[in-house]
Amino acid sequence: MQIGLSVTSAHPREQPATGARFIVERAAAARAAGFDSFSIGDHHATGRPYMQNVPMLARCLAELGDMPVIPLFLLPLWHPVLLAEQLGTLAAIAEGPLDCILAVGDDNAQFAPFNVPLDQRRDRMEEALPLLRRLLTEEHVSHDGWLWQLDDVTISPRPQRPPHFWIGATARVGVRRAGRVGDAWLAAPGTPEAVLRDRMAHFREAADAKGRLAGVPVFPIRRDVFIGVSDAEANAIAAPVLERGYRGFDPDVLIVGGPETAIARLRELEEIGFDHTLIRFLPVGQDAILESIARVGRDVIPALR
Repeated sequence: MQIGLSVTSAHPREQPATGARFIVERAAAARAAGFDSFSIGDHHATGRPYMQNVPMLARCLAELGDMPVIPLFLLPLWHPVLLAEQLGTLAAIAEGPLDCILAVGDDNAQFAPFNVPLDQRRDRMEEALPLLRRLLTEEHVSHDGWLWQLDDVTISPRPQRPPHFWIGATARVGVRRAGRVGDAWLAAPGTPEAVLRDRMAHFREAADAKGRLAGVPVFPIRRDVFIGVSDAEANAIAAPVLERGYRGFDPDVLIVGGPETAIARLRELEEIGFDHTLIRFLPVGQDAILESIARVGRDVIPALR
């Protein structure tokens, strides 16, 4: 089991500069702790500061060395040419591998400012992904599609190694799409274990039907966590967040406890078939999160390896 860090990009309205600094500090801490990857998300039209992923990741690359990076993009909101150019530039900056998480999104408040109907998001994903692959690998791309028409388009720079595309999905239809057209399926953080087992079976079946299963490079999942010195300390620190009903999640999907509890929970995910967990820390304060990142590197990652 590999462990990556997924950072939250939303911060209090009065602290945008502080929020950006927190992300950079967590990136540096993850590298020092020996994490296996770094991921940052994509969100738009928010009422509170949300650090956009491309400039924020570009800044964090200075802290990450050759750690693999995996930004997330809501693909239906991006023109494939623009996104291909962003990925090509990020890959040129990065010292290590660049992969990419793609999701369809489900929030009309984000789609409306782009004049993108929410009910088009799946069709946009289906057309954009193969076009994105071509733009990142071919010198001349022409395309006559439902949404986009390109005539001999070239983007540069193109990555020396094209990114693997992890498809984020929860519904069966989305998971099967990941098996058909993606390089991997990223399981969502709020998904219960019984549903994970069902969706893993659907992903593997869909990928196998397309002859893709043997080439799947990773079986990733995200989990939201707080890992303290002990179960008692972790639960005490996380209690105020959990009492507010953190993101509407079932508390059973969260990993809150000491290192031994975290290792056992991560082993359960490994038994289902996952081999790379992106962990996102509950909002318990920067100092506690930095201490927990170091603790994961010292007490959890070596045990999983």
